[in-house]
Amino acid sequence: MAQASASDVKSSVLPKSTPPTTGARPQTQPAEPPSPTAVQQDTALEYDSMVLLSKLEQLTIRLSDKMVHTSKTLALKYLIELANHIVEFAEQLSAAKAQKLSLTMLLTKDSQNYAFLRPQHVHNERLSLEDFADSHQDVLRSPITFPELSKDILRVINIYLSIFVAAFSSPRMSEQWRTLYKGFFVSLTKTVRAIQGGEHV
Repeated sequence: MAQASASDVKSSVLPKSTPPTTGARPQTQPAEPPSPTAVQQDTALEYDSMVLLSKLEQLTIRLSDKMVHTSKTLALKYLIELANHIVEFAEQLSAAKAQKLSLTMLLTKDSQNYAFLRPQHVHNERLSLEDFADSHQDVLRSPITFPELSKDILRVINIYLSIFVAAFSSPRMSEQWRTLYKGFFVSLTKTVRAIQGGEHV
């Protein structure tokens, strides 16, 4: 089973290219069929993933609303809510599927890659807009805050989605959900960038 580690912090839901190989192809052993337990776990995970993806898509639609684009604070609220749904889902993954990677742990290990997000912006392992506002009231009024903070949140989301992909036992299921999550992430990123630019999707 795939486990989350420090390497997951560098991962992405987007497929990575591999250099071409030369020479004779090595002999490969036929893949062993998945165990009944693995099939059952993948089936349950797929159902839960579909429920999660439906919630995320609904929140993305709310982010696309014209009224949201006039309020960066409201946009951040919805984006944080979306991220917290993903963090909650990660907590519900069984230990057999993926080692727990708490939000605090992620922000601590990966702190150099975040402009604003820090472990102190986490309350009960959830991102908190209130905690951020209390410590950075002046910063929230800055025009650069939403672009930088939303970029941080998108990075958190992307890392967790890569963990969800790796949680499937079946390579076929893993690749299928890599494609689904990639499509969602591209749509979310487009919506966030439109808010950054003051556009309406």
